[in-house]
Amino acid sequence: MSPIRRLASWLLTAVVRRSSGESRSWGSAMLREMDFVKGDWAALSWALGSTTALCRNSIRCRLDSVSLKRLATKIPAMLLGVAVAGTVLTLSILILAGLIHAPWFASAQRKLADRILWVVVPEFVYFISAAALWRRRKSVAVGILTVAVILMTHAIVHFATHG
Repeated sequence: MSPIRRLASWLLTAVVRRSSGESRSWGSAMLREMDFVKGDWAALSWALGSTTALCRNSIRCRLDSVSLKRLATKIPAMLLGVAVAGTVLTLSILILAGLIHAPWFASAQRKLADRILWVVVPEFVYFISAAALWRRRKSVAVGILTVAVILMTHAIVHFATHG
């Protein structure tokens, strides 16, 4: 078996193994049909098309199982997590503003203080609080982690463009 056909077989086999029960038999049939496809590149194309079809079916099945009513009950808790994270960030900014106007604060330390109080402290608080809330209040933790990801993405882009 050529390396390309082996790759095609490995890819489709991996997806079939992870498919749900109803898609697994369909995926197994696709895997057997690939044996009759002539040409290695055509087999790879078959595997990629089959993988796409199985993934679409899996996503459709998962979306069908998610109840909009259940999702709607979690949104207020997620928004609470976003509000808590926003409060933590606001407190960090207020502390930074107080430090900048303090007579003992050297202006040379401003860049370091910016990075610590705008990014490091809030991110640390976000991850600790999300870890503490994960088992009991997962929706609140998801809201906090959403803000954490947004803040970290913003910080990476900002520091990459402004130094």
